[in-house]
Amino acid sequence: MSIAHQVLRLEAPYFHLVTATQEDLSQLLEQVANQSAGSKHVTAYMKGSAARDYDSFFLEIALAFPFPDYFGRNWPALNDCLNDLDWLDADSYLLCIADADQLLLDHEAHLPTFVKYLKKSVKEWVNGRDDEEFPTLPTPFHVVFHCTPEQEQTLRDRLTTANMLIEKTCAL
Repeated sequence: MSIAHQVLRLEAPYFHLVTATQEDLSQLLEQVANQSAGSKHVTAYMKGSAARDYDSFFLEIALAFPFPDYFGRNWPALNDCLNDLDWLDADSYLLCIADADQLLLDHEAHLPTFVKYLKKSVKEWVNGRDDEEFPTLPTPFHVVFHCTPEQEQTLRDRLTTANMLIEKTCAL
């Protein structure tokens, strides 16, 4: 099964490491858009190279989804917004982080916190919530961490240190 097809399904794995050129990544995202035509799929795209520090990270992720104006640009606010997303009215989500090897590179200590909230959000979306105030059906939510083939080991090491283990790499 192609990764473009896999990221639209409610099946693990939900976290993907993709090594490719920027052009090949763009083609992958175009394939996802074509395969999701007619559905309410949302791809949120951000560049790790533009989110190297704490402040730029929150700006970039807020633009990628896009988050509402009331987004507080801190970890609890990120958790709230990632677990809500009702303003997007989607039936599947993909967060694509291009140049992920540079994500929070200048504030490395924050990467494990991001990974923690990302894992929590993905788990809540794919399992659904039986919450009286905000119930949700199980919904696909996948994350693509992209880097060039030369940066794969660097990214893999950073993610492993942040408690994100991705067993398989998808090379485009």
